Amino acid sequence: MATITESTRARKLTRADRLRMPDWGAAGWAGIAGGGSFLALELLLLPRTNGIEPWSFIRMVAAIVLGPSALTTLGDQRFFSLVMAITLHFSLSLVYMHLVSIATYRRTRAQACGFGLLFGIGLYLVNFHLCTAMFPW
Repeated sequence: MATITESTRARKLTRADRLRMPDWGAAGWAGIAGGGSFLALELLLLPRTNGIEPWSFIRMVAAIVLGPSALTTLGDQRFFSLVMAITLHFSLSLVYMHLVSIATYRRTRAQACGFGLLFGIGLYLVNFHLCTAMFPW
């Protein structure tokens, strides 16, 4: 059985192994995919669990930027609220995913999954409990 030489081992390195920094493009796409998945689930499941219309979630997110007046927007204002909510939602998704990519860079898969789990739980607690205290609407 032949031994693996250093040159053979170097050729077997993946692209991720050769990077000196996290792959920001992959992190960005992961943030968009995660943010889009969460947004879709929220819009589909929120009306079924709480009995409220899907637009209320969009207006609540837009109200973080626009203030409580966004909660009662109608007509043309509704589109602006949608744009603001999506902009805020995906901006935060990108920031959070880049933080996760920095923290999990060059970690084992188990360590990265564990950190991701803890980060997700912490993010949920901050966004849905601390932020609701800061933005009571």
